[in-house]
Amino acid sequence: MRIERRDAFRVDVVSLVYLFLVASSFQHAAQGACHVLQQARIIAHYKSFGIFWLRWADYLLTAPVMMIVVGVMNGIYDVYSLLSLFGSQHPTIWLGMLSDVCLTIFRTPSTNTDNISSSGKNGRRDDRVRAVLCVLWAFLLSLNAFASYCYKTRVCLYVAEVAWILAPYFVLTMWLSRDGCRAIEFRVRSDQSEDIRWLAKCLAIAAIFPCVHAWAEIFATFAIAVGESEGDPPEYVYAINVVTMLLFLGPFPYFHFFSIEKRALSENDAFHLKVRCETGHAIFGFLSKSALAWLVYWGVRRIQEDVVVIQ
Repeated sequence: MRIERRDAFRVDVVSLVYLFLVASSFQHAAQGACHVLQQARIIAHYKSFGIFWLRWADYLLTAPVMMIVVGVMNGIYDVYSLLSLFGSQHPTIWLGMLSDVCLTIFRTPSTNTDNISSSGKNGRRDDRVRAVLCVLWAFLLSLNAFASYCYKTRVCLYVAEVAWILAPYFVLTMWLSRDGCRAIEFRVRSDQSEDIRWLAKCLAIAAIFPCVHAWAEIFATFAIAVGESEGDPPEYVYAINVVTMLLFLGPFPYFHFFSIEKRALSENDAFHLKVRCETGHAIFGFLSKSALAWLVYWGVRRIQEDVVVIQ
């Protein structure tokens, strides 16, 4: 199934760019407010969750939307290819978010070591499997705590459904460990910190590959179009591909990975260190997403002007 070129821009791409900018602006404004209002209740919940949820919610909304727009701008009109671009963003985001949850467990180990260190199947230790279970369990607990906060403050009465939607995925992992049901009752003990750091790094590295798939598909389409075309592509296409993808969005997964490494190596003053890392994310994200949005907006306006001239 393909979208005709003349129909592709009947979708209000400009409105999608506005949606992208508004959602990003809300996230940056909320994050800035949290830095200014240090005594606000959201800071306390931020400390307890160990994750700045607004940033990940912003990624879940804005990244797939803008990926679709960039794909169309580079000549991808196949519906299934566009859906693959949309779907490839969510594993990247979820794995990155789980890596943050993993570090939350690493920074707050428990001294209760009963059952969690017992032998796995066939006499093998399965601490890493239990670490995965603890990460997923902490993730669901955080969602439930966030839902309770939203319910009490009447922000949203249905946020708790998110935890129930994700619960089956957690249940499906329980069979991997013989003592998995017991493992979720305990935090990871201190001498398992290497397993947790190992898991955080693996999640961060794994998050890079779906993102690379999306950019590789866009670059391949762009390269094929340039090879088959008699003329040169418009300058805005080069601007979107080279400036935004390589200089801004390309280093994003690596920036997240190195921030994880830095946080994992420092246990003292972990919250303030995390705030500084989030500030870096906010500044870097503001620059990259603003550049991408306005480049796409400029490109759409150029296309609309060309269509008017042709008509």
